[in-house]
Amino acid sequence: MTRATWLTALLLGAAGAHAAQRVETIDATVLSGQVISIDDKALILRGGGKDQSVPRGRLVSVSLDKTQQIDHKVAQGLVVTHRGDALGLKGLQLDNGRLVFSNALLGRTQIALSDAKALFLPGKAETARDIRRRCETMKIAAVSHDILVVAKDNKLLPVQGVLKRIAAPRGSSQAKVFFRWQETDRTISLSNVRAIVLAKAAPAETPIAGTLIGRDGTRVAFSALTLTDRACKVQTVTAGARTISRNAIAGIRFVTVGADDLSSMRPTVVKEYGFFDRTFPHRLNLSAGGGPLRLNGREYATGLGLHSFCELTYALDGKYARLVTVAGIDDAVRPAGNAELSFLGDGRPLGKATALTGKDRPAVLRVDVTGVKTLTIRVGFGSDGLDVADHVDLAAARLIKAGT
Repeated sequence: MTRATWLTALLLGAAGAHAAQRVETIDATVLSGQVISIDDKALILRGGGKDQSVPRGRLVSVSLDKTQQIDHKVAQGLVVTHRGDALGLKGLQLDNGRLVFSNALLGRTQIALSDAKALFLPGKAETARDIRRRCETMKIAAVSHDILVVAKDNKLLPVQGVLKRIAAPRGSSQAKVFFRWQETDRTISLSNVRAIVLAKAAPAETPIAGTLIGRDGTRVAFSALTLTDRACKVQTVTAGARTISRNAIAGIRFVTVGADDLSSMRPTVVKEYGFFDRTFPHRLNLSAGGGPLRLNGREYATGLGLHSFCELTYALDGKYARLVTVAGIDDAVRPAGNAELSFLGDGRPLGKATALTGKDRPAVLRVDVTGVKTLTIRVGFGSDGLDVADHVDLAAARLIKAGT
């Protein structure tokens, strides 16, 4: 490991341990200090009595505080949009093609129904995440019709139709869902509905610059953002312009123009087998065990979860200059785990293999892939010769384009 890589890894570990404000750049460098401001040109970071300017185009993420899960005791549900927004909601209404509700981060909010992908409305002993998982298990997906998921006798019953309106009839405090089913308009109490999965729509194509993450767990895509010591002015993609207290913000993730997340690409060749008869398939944005990617106490939103033995081959076509990633054994199985990670370009080794064990800190790796047409990532059995607990995370793995 080079001195620069060791220093970056040390900073990574220190930042994770003390939950300091931290900034990650496109090449996996991690900086810690006080974030003074962010505008369309740069981020200003203060550390050791000095200010450092980081170009906006090189930012990947900014962590200001811990993120909480959306509290189902406060929020009555969750709306998920085509742009990846996850908005806790309270006081839901639908009229004239617009969803109206209150959100802990954004306040009173309106979004076009065509921007919404699904609404999850848990009962008293459930969370929105519970309902979402149940719908995924049932493979509920709307294509040409909306789907109303109704709770009955502790079961979820999907009903196809057209969502018309959500409102409380005059003189009543109980919201009703107005739904067209079998050519007839019907009503049902909103309290009996657990999810509404909306027919596939084509939302307006607005460029996304990143995602704002609230301390309450809200995630909202934005097209423009500025941050000062007190407030954040943000142009959200689905809910318009907002001014939000800085104290309400946990972090910001930026879309990187000069790089591609490896988890957004699909391998052209996959080889996977275990030492005995069990095989762990590779996972996107999850660990090999199915949990979040977690290294040295820090959770990563993107990356690959791999297990020995596996080989993933990607077609790069010579478009990239570097592969950067934070590699290690996932926290869920540490201190167990013993694997060997190597990279091949067009069939030839790209540097030396890296030994990864559950007793080691994660390593920041930067691999030169200049001119490489096919990249192979190989996770082999480690020095123990076994595949026990070889849960290898390639966290924040991204390919940086040539010329960036």
